[in-house]
Amino acid sequence: MFKDKIKKALQNANLDGFTTPLKGELKRYIVAYTNNTSNISIDYLNWQATFLENNNSNLNIWGWKDKKTGKVYLDISTSTDDLELALNIAKHYNQIAIWDNKNQEEIRVK
Repeated sequence: MFKDKIKKALQNANLDGFTTPLKGELKRYIVAYTNNTSNISIDYLNWQATFLENNNSNLNIWGWKDKKTGKVYLDISTSTDDLELALNIAKHYNQIAIWDNKNQEEIRVK
């Protein structure tokens, strides 16, 4: 269902970081549901987005490089304007950081 949007997002992606909406609108704080670090296929990302779609009004594909470890992540994420909610989601899904679109900076969770 999201395969074409994911392909297009990856073609235009900045390797240092990007967020592309798949469903809904992009809000201030980006927080991932998944923890994908290597050998991720478009089919797998599509499966993750499709699985998460029913319970989410906002879904994105989010790629970023952790400055502390150098690992690159490519995840299905959501976005919200509520910092507390974003941090709670991040903690629940064992995330390292969230992204603040307004200030263009990561907020470490751990």
